[in-house]
Amino acid sequence: MFTKSAIELVKEIRQTDSIPHYNDTNIKLAINEINVLYEELLQVLMANGNEKSQPYYLSNSMTYFSVIYRDKRCVLAYLNERLKRIKEYRWSSGNGLLPDQLKEKLSQDEIQFFSDYDKNLTDYNIKVGLDLTVDPQPPKDLYVEVRVIKELGQVVLNSGATVTLNLNTTHFLKRSDVSNLISQGSLEHIV
Repeated sequence: MFTKSAIELVKEIRQTDSIPHYNDTNIKLAINEINVLYEELLQVLMANGNEKSQPYYLSNSMTYFSVIYRDKRCVLAYLNERLKRIKEYRWSSGNGLLPDQLKEKLSQDEIQFFSDYDKNLTDYNIKVGLDLTVDPQPPKDLYVEVRVIKELGQVVLNSGATVTLNLNTTHFLKRSDVSNLISQGSLEHIV
């Protein structure tokens, strides 16, 4: 059956929301099928010289072309979805470190993509002067109420202000000053 391996790729990526193991086997099978069909299409077109306009040859050629195009679209959809999930992981993790269990699921090219994407995002955050991965939603208020979960003692905030953060106390502070402490789990945002 044509496009079987390419369709399996799409089914595989749709079955989970996480990043599955890179399916090198089906990708190679789909690319091999594309190459074989392309060669067969060329042979059909070359062999039939003046008869190319006959309906049989036109429909035969169109079938080859459609299968090649479908294989290509399925493989590209699979790879594009994987890259989308890798980007989402970078934004949700907040750091540029790939855990070993995720690294073993990625191809070498995807690991390189993650590294380059992380570098670009980090460079942009430094240039802007703001870590965009900390809070992806724009804040509604400049100040937030937080509860101290871990004893921190006296802390100097980003704005230069000094505050004492004792366990189980609540404070009303600038979001930009405490966003990193919230993401570290030292403070809890009270809604």
